[in-house]
Formats: sequence, C-alpha cells, structure tokens
Amino acid sequence: MENIGPEFLRFAIPIIEVLKENNYEGRPKDITDLVIKRCNISEDDLGEKLIHGGNRIKNQVHWARFYLMKAGYIDANKKGIWALTEHAKDTILRPEEVYPLFKDVRKNWQKKSDIENGDETPEEIEETSKTEVINFHEFFKSVDIDKYLNHKLNYSPKNRPQAKVDFYSGKE
Repeated sequence: MENIGPEFLRFAIPIIEVLKENNYEGRPKDITDLVIKRCNISEDDLGEKLIHGGNRIKNQVHWARFYLMKAGYIDANKKGIWALTEHAKDTILRPEEVYPLFKDVRKNWQKKSDIENGDETPEEIEETSKTEVINFHEFFKSVDIDKYLNHKLNYSPKNRPQAKVDFYSGKE
C-alpha cells in the first residue's frame, strides 16, 4: 500500500506496538527512542533539525502521538506518560486505517468552514500546515521577549543573559 498523508503517520502503528510491548505505557522519551529503533531510522535522518532546532524525527513521533491521542488511542490524562486507552489495548490499527484516522481527527479538530466535505488531499493538508507554521511564526514576532523570559524561564532583568540576539537568524 502506498503511503499517503503527512510523513509522521508512519509512526502511528509503531507507537501503539511499542506501548503494547511495554505494559501499555511509558515515558515519552523512552517510547520515542523505542519507536525510532523499531523503525530503523538512519543516523542521517536522526541528525535532521527543524527550523527552530528541534529534532525532525522526534517531532514527527510526537505529532503521530498527538493524532493518536485525539483519535482516542492514547490517554491524555496521564501527564508525562504515554498510555494506551482501554480501546487501543484491544485494537489493531491497520496501515490502511491510519490516513482515515488522521483525516477524521483533522475534520473534528478544524472549524467546519475550513474543510470542504472532509476530502482534503495530502497536498492540501501540507499547504494548510505551511500556513499554520507561518501563523505560528507571526505570533512569535509579537511576543514580548522580556515578559516571556521573566515568566517561563524565571529570568529577571538582573540575572538574564545580556546578549542581544535576532530571534530569527540567531545572530548577535
């Protein structure tokens, strides 16, 4: 069967399989590492970074987990733990079910006005995702960095590093 949809969908079934092999739950890092090992991801692929510096493969595993959670396969109530729901423990997710699962989650997750009959092609989904990323970057252009650092990192003007860095280029 030909792979359709976002690349991260390739990790949906391995996540479920790894969780089943590990008493139906585990820490995100442990499960992610086991999924990567199971999928025989190359060192080159593991070295790929996203624009913000995060690991591309690990990001994809987390996106797959997100969609599984939205579809009712992973319990969202356990903080810091990925755990299968009772439904998922007794279910076998087949490859031909992964893309429809993704489409159903997107359909229920987005505003109905953003979806035309739920028949988006992978290309349309990819274009929508690009727009969402652009909107994410636009949001961060408006963030007050001082407030963010004070609130999230417990930096005050007295103990915060003083280098001025361009947020997008990383240049001082």
